[in-house]
Amino acid sequence: MFSIYFSVILSVILSVILSVILSLIFLPFSFSFFLSFFAHKERPYFATGSIKAKNKVENRQKTKQKNILKIFTFLF
Repeated sequence: MFSIYFSVILSVILSVILSVILSLIFLPFSFSFFLSFFAHKERPYFATGSIKAKNKVENRQKTKQKNILKIFTFLF
């Protein structure tokens, strides 16, 4: 009877410790992504602020749209 309680308490303690460690590891990444997303809400690039990066992303998006349009015009 005592061993069951001990094992349950031990497993709860270990799971809490593991979750705290994992949250401390991944929290800075998710928090910085969260802040950068809202700092540049309407732009598709995150926290760069440079015109070159903006133009690169826009050119990539235009190229993807052109390629998708070519595929659909070829299929239909």
